[in-house]
Amino acid sequence: MKNNEYRVRLPLLKDNHSHTLTYSAMHGAPTLAGIDAKESAVEFMTKLEHKINVLLDWDETKFHFNEKELSSFPPVLICNVSLHKYIINLSARAMLKSIDENIAKNIEDQAWVEKNLLEVLKFIASLMEFNDLKMGLHFGELENAGVWYAEDMCVFDIGAVKYYKDSKYRNRTSLWASFPDYLRLPDNLRKEIKGIKVFADGALAAHSAALAKNYIAGGGGMLIYTNDELLKILHAIAGMNKPIAIHAIGDAALDQAASVLRKIGVDKGNIQVRLEHCQFITKKIASELKSHGVVLSMQPNFSRDSIRYADRLPSAYRNQNNPFRMLIDDIKYKPGEDLLFGSDGMPHGMEQALKWSLFPPYKSQQLKIEEFINGYCMPDMKNGYAEVEIDEEKESVRMIGLSLET
Repeated sequence: MKNNEYRVRLPLLKDNHSHTLTYSAMHGAPTLAGIDAKESAVEFMTKLEHKINVLLDWDETKFHFNEKELSSFPPVLICNVSLHKYIINLSARAMLKSIDENIAKNIEDQAWVEKNLLEVLKFIASLMEFNDLKMGLHFGELENAGVWYAEDMCVFDIGAVKYYKDSKYRNRTSLWASFPDYLRLPDNLRKEIKGIKVFADGALAAHSAALAKNYIAGGGGMLIYTNDELLKILHAIAGMNKPIAIHAIGDAALDQAASVLRKIGVDKGNIQVRLEHCQFITKKIASELKSHGVVLSMQPNFSRDSIRYADRLPSAYRNQNNPFRMLIDDIKYKPGEDLLFGSDGMPHGMEQALKWSLFPPYKSQQLKIEEFINGYCMPDMKNGYAEVEIDEEKESVRMIGLSLET
């Protein structure tokens, strides 16, 4: 082994932000993952079945489809990799009208999608059906990728909560629900829910993460709620005695969240709050949130967005993305305590998580391996471990061995 290469044994991952229900339902759906050329994508899509096809993992930074191309495909609903943006051809729209006319009408309206995202995801999952077999296959894939535990940040189906309650996977996940979905649950199932999730903005892939400055093409994304609307929602959730998780990617969304949290008394320490993603968090906001005991839940693999979305992010934002060194060195956030790591399923797994932690585009995004272990791994190896080979010269990470609990 070369001097720049070394091997390390790591506990399996504890993914603090995933969507096990959604990804289980989508298991086996056709996907554009790994297809980089438009010609190959078109060839693949023309061979889809003549039914409503939910097609996953479209990356618009690689290619787009014009109306003529879309009309040549079998009925297809194309999901952006972020699951925040969709395109649909006319034949699929006609078929969807008979199932849900409102979604069929609005699925390409980005503002409507962001405000109704959980209903959209619920609808798409219903088209593909969640079941025990798919859940088992999904957790099997997680294991093979070096993941033992994965929090479900968006469980929206009463049947799924009932399933989780008695499932053998119950000790390998925690369930979060939106406020409306939580209220729909009977009392005996509400105790299965760890906390309640709220979306403050959208996603970079859809140009809808709320930035204080405009994207290169114009527009600053969108806030899902006004300050007063968000305040009313968080006040109501705070009265339910459940932790709150707020999806906030852009600095404008984080600023709004911090402002509203002040008003609901988060500084008094009687409300547990997590902020999800926090990609463009500033030192000022981070310092305030730290002083109020707010936990940050972030994705090291999203450091790649500095490259992936260079077509839309001004240079200052590319450099500001995932400022882990500032959070840890300056603000004194501690991985595993008030700074947690996960994947959002984009993608799952040890290799990508560790690669983008150790070898991100900017030094300001870099994590030390001990920080990675504390913030992203199980507390010990009793459930198993991964053998990983790290090449510092090539900036590569390869999982070469896996041991699982038997």
